[in-house]
Amino acid sequence: MIALLGLAACGFEPLHQSAGGDLVGKLSVQDPTSTLEFDLNQALRERVGTSVAPEWHLSYQLETEQVRMGITDANRGRIAGRLSYRLTGLAADRRELAGAIDAFAGFTVAETTPTDTAPIVSNRIARRDAERRLAGILADRLLAQLRLGLAGGAL
Repeated sequence: MIALLGLAACGFEPLHQSAGGDLVGKLSVQDPTSTLEFDLNQALRERVGTSVAPEWHLSYQLETEQVRMGITDANRGRIAGRLSYRLTGLAADRRELAGAIDAFAGFTVAETTPTDTAPIVSNRIARRDAERRLAGILADRLLAQLRLGLAGGAL
């Protein structure tokens, strides 16, 4: 216990802080227009919470592309996502930070036959799960970039 107090007194800060950093409770996010955007907004809310009096507004454009890849005898699908964003300060100076983030999530694609429709359902479930994971990855990467921008004085 005394060692922990000594670390706090020397200005020690944990390496792995919360993903939201300085944005916790200070961020408003544009309204979603798709299921994937809803997942992204949900992932951001889980990391930075909701804001009653936001200091920043996040607007973005989210684009995805699905690619089917054959790897040996197992088929894999991949959803690639690109999140272009703009963080705008709501104070009088209206500082801005903009950028883009790329990520992807993979999933297994079951082979379908004309008489067996079960793989169609399982493929939809696998794709949906990959979309949720992609939203979480994009949220984590976005918040990491925003934290660096806030800490580095880019804003």
